[in-house]
Amino acid sequence: MKQITSLEGFAKELELLSSKKVDLALSRAINKTMRTLKHQAALATSKDLQVKLKLIKQRLYEAKANTKRLEARLTAYLYDLPAVILKTRQTKAGMYAGKHFYKSAFLAKAKKGKLDRRVFRRLRQERFPIKEMKINVEDAMKVNLSYLAIKVQDIFYKHVKHEVNYLLKGM
Repeated sequence: MKQITSLEGFAKELELLSSKKVDLALSRAINKTMRTLKHQAALATSKDLQVKLKLIKQRLYEAKANTKRLEARLTAYLYDLPAVILKTRQTKAGMYAGKHFYKSAFLAKAKKGKLDRRVFRRLRQERFPIKEMKINVEDAMKVNLSYLAIKVQDIFYKHVKHEVNYLLKGM
């Protein structure tokens, strides 16, 4: 069993493998890197926003790489999260949605959309206008993705090294 320890050894071992096997190893490494980035971004964002991980993971989509197309894409849908999706609790002072508190907010029925009820807050003393309460996902996600963009090369190198070692084990 061969183990790669340095970059020079890495380059020599890649020359021994066929191009199809190298492409397969690269596509696997790219996909593992994307999966790692997706999980880390979702985890950090859900902790920042204090919402369930599932709600953030649903907003991240990865287009996978294959041997013919050695590139992958992580798409983040950054629209605001309606507060009613979280567990709501009405109090005299306002409304709790998960761990978020909205002063003088209330739960009301909405006529359109998937959700038949929404969390609203009056903007003035009068009956109207009212504003729907939402959680801003965009800012937290952009900060976390920009932080992870710095780590991409290290994560990718770790996965490539692992995949090439796996191929060499079979030789």
